[in-house]
Amino acid sequence: MKEIRTEIHIQAPAEQVWSILTDFKAFAEWNPFLRQAQGEMVVGKPLEITVQMDPRTVRSFRPKIVQVTPGRELEWESKVLNGWLLVSRHSCTVEPKGAREAVFVNREIFTGPLSALMGAQVQEGARKSFEAMNQALKARAEGAARAAG
Repeated sequence: MKEIRTEIHIQAPAEQVWSILTDFKAFAEWNPFLRQAQGEMVVGKPLEITVQMDPRTVRSFRPKIVQVTPGRELEWESKVLNGWLLVSRHSCTVEPKGAREAVFVNREIFTGPLSALMGAQVQEGARKSFEAMNQALKARAEGAARAAG
């Protein structure tokens, strides 16, 4: 098993962070990692996701939503060969910290035989992509919070 986990403190209400995070149509405007997402936030439904790991690496895939806790968590799962080779579970969690602050956790867990072959370079690339998304989410949410007063 391999895990990549990043988090960031955001000076904005958790509801505002969640609203930005789940506005899939606006991802291209602010999200440097999850460039596109389409689908319904319903457990069992597929999403169409396009990620950009670096300027040259863009991938599209179709994970299935496995967890939705409105205002708090969205999690999806991808499988390679029905999970025999690799299962990856990505979660985006918003943790309220008072009325005007939240912590955003961006996490992916990889299991299966292929997870053992994920080198440090691949893991570090994913971590940097998560951190770029975290920073962009923070900037967008804090900007919206300032504008709202």
